[in-house]
Formats: sequence, C-alpha cells, structure tokens
Amino acid sequence: MTPAERFAVSLPSEAIRIALDDLARVEADDRYGIDMYQWHKPTDGGCVVCLAGAVMATSLGAPVRDFLVPGDFANRQIKDRLIALDYIRGGLLSSAMGMFADINATGPHDWGTAMYITNQCSVFVPEYEDDPVAWRTALVAVADYLAANGL
Repeated sequence: MTPAERFAVSLPSEAIRIALDDLARVEADDRYGIDMYQWHKPTDGGCVVCLAGAVMATSLGAPVRDFLVPGDFANRQIKDRLIALDYIRGGLLSSAMGMFADINATGPHDWGTAMYITNQCSVFVPEYEDDPVAWRTALVAVADYLAANGL
C-alpha cells in the first residue's frame, strides 16, 4: 500500500500519526516552513505548509512549487482527511469527525457513538505557533485517546 493509499483509508488516530510524522519530515527539510494557516503555498525560498500540507508534501508527494488545497485532490477520502486535519490541529475534534464519513458509515462505531467518543476527549490543543512541542504532545494525546476508543 502506498503512503497515499494508507492515508486515504486511515482512521482518525492514524491520520493524526501520519500527519505528525510527515510534519517532522518537513520541519527537517530546509525547503519548507511551517504556517498552520497555509495549506501548501510556494514561496520564493520553498514552500510553507500546515499539518495537512505536510501530508500533501510527504505522503501525497506534492511538488514543492505547487500551490495546493484539499480540493485539488480527486480522491474524496484524501480530501476529507486533509480538511479533518485542519480541524484537528485547532482542537475542533467534533468538526473533524464529520470529515470521516466513510469510517462513520462502515467503521467500528455508528455516527452517534463516534461523536460521543470524540466529545468526551478533554485534551486541550494549544496553537502550534505558541508552543510547537506542547501542540505536538496534545495531538499525540488526542491520537492515543481516539485509538483507545477504536477511532
């Protein structure tokens, strides 16, 4: 399974882990800067990306010079997961769950149960710009909570 195929069928907890791994790769790459308010935006010196943009750059293989947003991807599951990651990076877990419609239809929980589980998550997600380490720690905690609950 390719990284793109793996991302397309990922559970929410898996999507978060994939994105954090991809973000670590772009943080270590001089061609990229991090701006959680830009999807995948070329600059004079390279490209700025958000959490979802890191997935675009790494797992989805987007060229550094391409301006991309989730709508540029034809696969609905990929598009939806990219949007979900934008919600997740800001701590909006209930909104993110709505973007996992394929899982909500066929996954381990019905929609109501998945929303209940998500709403019980009490992890505070700070702004990346304020404290990248605390932000990453919070997203790992969210992923752990979701995984422990089958999401």
